[in-house]
Amino acid sequence: ENNKEGVSAMIQKFSRLTRLVLENSMNQLVPFQNDWRSLQLYIELEQMRYADDFRVIYNVQDQILDGEYFIPPMIIQPFVENAIIHGLRNKADQGGILNLSARLQNEYIIVEVQDNGIGRARAAELRGKNSIQKKSLGIKITQDRISIFNNLKQNKKVNVEIEDLPGGTKVTIAMPAN
Repeated sequence: ENNKEGVSAMIQKFSRLTRLVLENSMNQLVPFQNDWRSLQLYIELEQMRYADDFRVIYNVQDQILDGEYFIPPMIIQPFVENAIIHGLRNKADQGGILNLSARLQNEYIIVEVQDNGIGRARAAELRGKNSIQKKSLGIKITQDRISIFNNLKQNKKVNVEIEDLPGGTKVTIAMPAN
């Protein structure tokens, strides 16, 4: 569409995201605010990609962003990606909402990723009808990384719970507040 400003903005965001991902991937733990910023950039890119078909509501305790909390990198992003790609993108209307929250609770950082998309059962049904079958590796790799992290930490472990809602999906990730 010859939208030079839009393309420039997207390339700048992609460049910042790539740089953050590379920096974060070199460490076993990263500051929460770094991982959160890369997550926001990823979401902004997806909103540009899908012409703002969904909106995002952030609810993060200031204490987490202002504090010196460290988490394993790139644990949250694959669940956000699934919410957008499988839940919200396939929603018939453009009323998609992605709720992201983070809070401290009992020495854990609790992150919730909730969407009002089509849900996991309907998304799996649509994938089954797709003639081009693609193996999804994001969650599998994330589960492997969580397992490795949990094997290194004897006392506090990362835990992920996935809940099917009447309209959408909710993922709760509990990470030790290091």
